[in-house]
Amino acid sequence: MTKTSSRASVPLLIEGDNVSEAYCKLLLHIANNPGLEVSPLVLTVDGFPADYSVPEDSAVRSTLDALTIRLAEGTDAFNAWRTELKKSETTAGGASGRASY
Repeated sequence: MTKTSSRASVPLLIEGDNVSEAYCKLLLHIANNPGLEVSPLVLTVDGFPADYSVPEDSAVRSTLDALTIRLAEGTDAFNAWRTELKKSETTAGGASGRASY
């Protein structure tokens, strides 16, 4: 079973203006869709500066780092985290002008 539409040949496209936003959108998709994998997946990030540093949002990064800890704690902690993640992702998505996932 995949976490995409019933047409597995149509890739899930996730776009972000930075790495944190893109990962956040991917994790929201995983959290909100039953299944065992996300396949096929296309994840694209815009906004790389000339020095090729990796753009990220520190607030979203902090929330995603907290996910690692919550996942280790179990399902109830993950469900509580999901609510926090949606708030952070809405902020990150709203700043880019893109539709929030």
